[in-house]
Amino acid sequence: MIYSQEKDEILVSMTLLGDQQAYEALVIRWQKAVLSVARGITRSEHLAEDATQDAFVSAWLKLNTLRDGSKYGTWVCNIARNRSRDLLSRFREWVDIDYIAAMEDKEDVFFAELADCGDEAAELHDNLNILSEKVRKVIDLHYFGGYSIAEIATMLSIPQNTVTRLSQGRLKLRKEYGLMNEKDTDTLVEKVMKKVEELKLWRLKDNKEGFDAIWRDTMSAIEALPDCTEKDYAMADTLLLGYWWVKGEANDEVLARMKEAALRSRNEDVLQMVAANERDNLKGKELIDLMRDVQIPEYERLGMKKVQGYLWFWLGCFSIDEGLREEGLEAYGNVLKVLEKSDIYYACALSAINAETKGDREKEGIHPFAEEYRFAPHKLHFYSQPGYNRGGRLPYPCTGFAASRCDSTFYDCTLKVGEALISSNGKSKLTFEAEGLTVATPCGTFDDCVLWVNTSSDYGSIKTYYKNGVGIVKQESSFHGTYVLSDYNICGGEGLMPMAEGNYWDYNVEERKQKYIKCVNHREVVYADSVKAIVSEYSSTSRSGYDETDWRETATELRETYCIDKDDEHRILDVSGTVERLERLAKTDYEKAHTKLASAVMRRLIACEKAIYPNTKVKGHWNFFDRNYFKKEDEKVTLTSDSRMYHFEWKDMGNSDWTPGTWEARHVLFWNDIYDIMYDMTGCVWSDEWLPGYEVTKKVTMYGQYEIESKITVSDGGKVVTAAGEFDNCICVHVESKGAPGGLSYRQNTKDYYYAPGVGIVRTVHHYGAGNSLQGIYDLVSYAGTGEGYFPVATGMERVYEAVNMRDGYEAGCHYIYEEDENGLLYAISDQKGIRNLE
Repeated sequence: MIYSQEKDEILVSMTLLGDQQAYEALVIRWQKAVLSVARGITRSEHLAEDATQDAFVSAWLKLNTLRDGSKYGTWVCNIARNRSRDLLSRFREWVDIDYIAAMEDKEDVFFAELADCGDEAAELHDNLNILSEKVRKVIDLHYFGGYSIAEIATMLSIPQNTVTRLSQGRLKLRKEYGLMNEKDTDTLVEKVMKKVEELKLWRLKDNKEGFDAIWRDTMSAIEALPDCTEKDYAMADTLLLGYWWVKGEANDEVLARMKEAALRSRNEDVLQMVAANERDNLKGKELIDLMRDVQIPEYERLGMKKVQGYLWFWLGCFSIDEGLREEGLEAYGNVLKVLEKSDIYYACALSAINAETKGDREKEGIHPFAEEYRFAPHKLHFYSQPGYNRGGRLPYPCTGFAASRCDSTFYDCTLKVGEALISSNGKSKLTFEAEGLTVATPCGTFDDCVLWVNTSSDYGSIKTYYKNGVGIVKQESSFHGTYVLSDYNICGGEGLMPMAEGNYWDYNVEERKQKYIKCVNHREVVYADSVKAIVSEYSSTSRSGYDETDWRETATELRETYCIDKDDEHRILDVSGTVERLERLAKTDYEKAHTKLASAVMRRLIACEKAIYPNTKVKGHWNFFDRNYFKKEDEKVTLTSDSRMYHFEWKDMGNSDWTPGTWEARHVLFWNDIYDIMYDMTGCVWSDEWLPGYEVTKKVTMYGQYEIESKITVSDGGKVVTAAGEFDNCICVHVESKGAPGGLSYRQNTKDYYYAPGVGIVRTVHHYGAGNSLQGIYDLVSYAGTGEGYFPVATGMERVYEAVNMRDGYEAGCHYIYEEDENGLLYAISDQKGIRNLE
């Protein structure tokens, strides 16, 4: 058969019957026209090629919706035009905005391209054979008449397996896209609902790239449905997913539309998020009044128990936060009254009641959570984890969360020892490391255990030991520590993580630390079926001492014992002995670098404390020890905070001299956090996009809650001369930001960062005062190590900055050492100085 001679409608029909070559012929026939349309809109060869590929793939996936196969060419070109505009919208920072708007008036160009291509179509056959007629009839009956395969086979007197081939042509591609197979008996509404369920599974993936295109396709399919409850339900779900993961979809208009659709369809999962958003900016009594007196009564009136249970849970948490303990516990009890065990907030309430009644927020810290797991063939996935943390500085067991940091996967039983899964974003690897291991725990020794190791740039190394039929018996985490099984009960279930109602596991810290740390971690299966399991979990930890022979324990001791800072007592304690012990115990390059800067900060704080040195003339106003690890990805260098582990600080600006002429120098102290400030305002400390002429306004989220809008302008920085040397060919990154709340507003001032090739940041200039008439300048005064690019990072590098032209005894600066720890994470360890010498 010569495919190139067939009409479009014949090739479409043959494609739907499973003939791959037929679709290839359609692509060959129309690729010139589609590419021309895309190129005419995007004016970019790369974007045009992307739009063309997307168009042909989308056309394949939705081919059954094309009523007239002879219109395939016009249809796929229209898809390409829409894809091109989507790409222009996403990459509008690099294209002319006026050009995008002008494209709305260029319909004549689009149709001219189609006319040029039409001459290349093959001549039509005069007569269609019997098979072609039946193909047309089959497609019409199945897709538009709603008949099943068996019914069509009977009606047309043809073999059922011939009709079955309708869906086989798209099966492979749908599988590659992670889409669910449709049943031949599915109605159009059912098919769309399955698409929405498939979208939800993107929460399991670490990488959301490509989600927006599939999301838009699904939205189009939903909007094409006739008005019905299912349409509204699917619309609410999909709008919520777009609100989370699609640029530009998180706004009040979308939220209002989402709420309307959710109310009409009684989509309570979406209404939980809507209710949370409505209370987002409230605190204290105002927040409690809204939830108790407005939201809960409204959803009770509507008979929506899932939303009521959700609101009762968070009302319990916020009430106890405000000292209303009895009211809070009563609210948790109400959760158990309105929800079924299959709802995750039922387990959350159980966890909270246990944690709040058995734990101590102040002394131990409490961590009530619930976790939902989803079963898949040969796999177990971590699906969600609502809950909260209150009080405490110690890490606590996160066995489920920590074990599943590779695309939410605990394990894959199809893998052999030594094989691994790579996450969708390429940052995590889950390896089946070993089998046949023996693990000793306080509740017994387990033979034939298996070890799965999760390594990533975000979470370091996490080793999880499983015993078949028991569950996790031990976990070693570079961030959370080592925890071992101390008690358990298995009522049923099977596999590496047996899930049956009543199964429970208790964990404690490793044996050598039990002398110093009391740990309570209880995990219990509240509900399980063939699809999911829900686990109630609560933790608390407290410490009675430290292992003085261990470097990490000593570093932790320094962080946790250096000051009294509560009520009316605020002072530094003399921890000189701990500092000296830390210095003696440091062995590795990382430990020595960490110790060097931590000791420098702590000795400076001790020297400023009048309770220790009554005659001291130095005030410690703005001092920090911190560490953040670098991440290099997507042509950017970013920072990830690990402050919970070893960070310490002392801020005492209340006793500063605020008289005119002095406050200017005091103000400069705030900007000694050089790398972090840039990261908070722009989302990175360097981007390869930052070349002269680059300009963009972008939004980033600071501290997970504050939306910062920054205008970034890049220009030629010329030569910069500092105490560290002369630096040619510098780049100046100018940032103007807004959105930081009052106490953090100092971080958003107008600033210029100068970057030198091979070195990195060599000068920062912060503009402040009336009309930005004043400048606070930090210069690079010494450094060690160079590399490629404008912000090289490598083990052993050092950067030392000092504020210049300071007066009235103020001194400020920052010392960075780059060093890699035993887990392969490259840290920027920092000593941030902000003092005043009154001599």
